[in-house]
Amino acid sequence: MKVIVCIYFHPEAYPPTLNAIEELSTIAEKVNVIYRPHLSSTWQYAANVVLIPSGKEMSANQQEQASILIKVGLFIHFCKMLWKYIHIKKPDVILLYDPIPLLAYRMVRYFTRHKALIWYHNHDVVEPNTNRKYSIGWWAAMLEPKAFQWINLFSLPSKEREPYFPLVTYKGAYFFTPNLPALQFYNRFVPQPKPADELRLVYQGSINAEHGLEELLAVLPYSVAGKILKLHVIGNASDTYRKAFLKQAAVYKVQHQVIFEGYIPYSILPRYTGSNHIGIGINKPQGIIYQTGGTASNKIYEYVACGLPILYYDISHYQAYLEQYQWAFATDLTKESLLSCLTTIADRYEEIAQRAKTDFQERLNYERGFNPILVYLKAKMKERI
Repeated sequence: MKVIVCIYFHPEAYPPTLNAIEELSTIAEKVNVIYRPHLSSTWQYAANVVLIPSGKEMSANQQEQASILIKVGLFIHFCKMLWKYIHIKKPDVILLYDPIPLLAYRMVRYFTRHKALIWYHNHDVVEPNTNRKYSIGWWAAMLEPKAFQWINLFSLPSKEREPYFPLVTYKGAYFFTPNLPALQFYNRFVPQPKPADELRLVYQGSINAEHGLEELLAVLPYSVAGKILKLHVIGNASDTYRKAFLKQAAVYKVQHQVIFEGYIPYSILPRYTGSNHIGIGINKPQGIIYQTGGTASNKIYEYVACGLPILYYDISHYQAYLEQYQWAFATDLTKESLLSCLTTIADRYEEIAQRAKTDFQERLNYERGFNPILVYLKAKMKERI
């Protein structure tokens, strides 16, 4: 099997994409990954995975601020790269991540006779009016539903997002693949010693006011089970947000208990995550992505893979997936609720942490969720032979 993976970002910004590439490399002769280079690569790919950057490297913010001519030029180059590698490699499977690569293939397919199995995976639902009219993203979102006429395989990380796609009339195969961490990656990391006199809370991901960080400031002045609370924030935070957050922390006199770690590459992230005690998996229900993130929020399960209990936002969607687990604690973000959750966790920490590790090993890992797709692809390749 020969595979082309197509993503309009760096795959290392999307852990589930990295996991898919790794799993595909176990059954494919070659996996060619065409991507927009927004990051410096630090991941150790399998020997049969080839990275193919499209265009010059620039950060996501630089690309967002670029002129329309530069953006169109980058997209056209991306289309050319896709056409070139389809023509040269003649892949059996083309995996397209999100609407822009799907639009790119839509443009390319008119200029190639090569027939491949077309697989479309959607990371995040594009909400109406989030793209400027007539921009590349706008065209990609507008034309996305029509592509289901020729998509052979479709996958989503959240069942709640199914109504946003034309699955009623879709005739291809559909798979639900949660954004779970991979055993083969997380099992490489030995747990790090943790300070006995601290209870470290960690948040990793997009940094903004939708994740309960501001509310956590109100509990940092308190000790829990005789331990000092500290908050570690991992990810890119704008200077404006960081300064405003620390200013607010100063009001509670806890600015020294807040540590902004900055961006940490996914290749070494578990080492940092695992040095903490409790993961902040709070997504306030703002928009489709956060409202339906129970199985699509990979950070929740990355905490669990490191043996960390988590706090999640107390709404029905997250309860449906998480209340069954001993390591998941619902909070409405009031001071009383947060302190109650933290106290319960601290009193039974070793027991709860062990349950998280066991659930990751036995149930909540990427390999288990992805296996049905591997079985399907193998069967399709036998049909082609």
